[in-house]
Amino acid sequence: MTNQHVDPKHIEDIIRQASATYIIPRFQKLGDSEIDTKSGPQDLVTAADIETEIALTEIFKKEFPGCKVMGEEAVSRGEMTIDNTFTNEPDMLWVVDPVDGTWNFAHGSPVFACMVALRCHGETQASWIYNVMSDEFATAVKGEGATYAGQKLNMHKARKPLGETHGYITDTFAPEDIQKAWAQKSQNVATVGSLRSSAQAYIRLARGIVDFHITTREKPWDHLAGDLLIREAGGTVKTWDREPYHPLQHEEGILSTFSDKQWDDLHANFIEDVLELR
Repeated sequence: MTNQHVDPKHIEDIIRQASATYIIPRFQKLGDSEIDTKSGPQDLVTAADIETEIALTEIFKKEFPGCKVMGEEAVSRGEMTIDNTFTNEPDMLWVVDPVDGTWNFAHGSPVFACMVALRCHGETQASWIYNVMSDEFATAVKGEGATYAGQKLNMHKARKPLGETHGYITDTFAPEDIQKAWAQKSQNVATVGSLRSSAQAYIRLARGIVDFHITTREKPWDHLAGDLLIREAGGTVKTWDREPYHPLQHEEGILSTFSDKQWDDLHANFIEDVLELR
């Protein structure tokens, strides 16, 4: 995987311990002083986000000397930027989203997860999405496949008629005209929901619980782990412009599903007409 050996199970243990220390004790017990906003009232941060990210950053830097760590909250505080980090990407980079689904977490819902992706020499080599409250991992290693709760994931299945597909759309930060367009286009599929957590959407897509996931935000901490998970499980992830996802393309949307042909069908229904509305 890299010249510094990384044991996926060991990383699971690190993430599990950090979550047990900083996230689980605060679940449904957050005080008002432990919740704050960032870019707006929908964009929350909690003490659990901040402390988990600090802990993981310190551990990774100690165990893998010379590595860099990008955390969502560090970027939010202006300590680093996406463009600078990935334009001059270090040989070993950990990308951390300590609590993906912070809104849910802050409101007492278990629909959140901790996400970590490992990049080596400009490629995502491994990823971990920790379903904290069920103590289950979605883990992917490049070229070795993906698992959930230790069971191999395989997304290969027959193409579905559009009207039989189920999925999630994360449109919290989408322009109003795109939200309106999707509300109409959603009538062409079986069901569309929203989890307010890309991590949980990727887990459920990889497990075959739903058939697609669409998002308008491409922040690397939200998608690098899920991108590798879906691809290693046999699915398809592309930007709306039909390109492989890359963290420098963080102003475009992403469509993920279980096959190339299904991707084309869903893109035609949901994306083609809204590209000019971005």
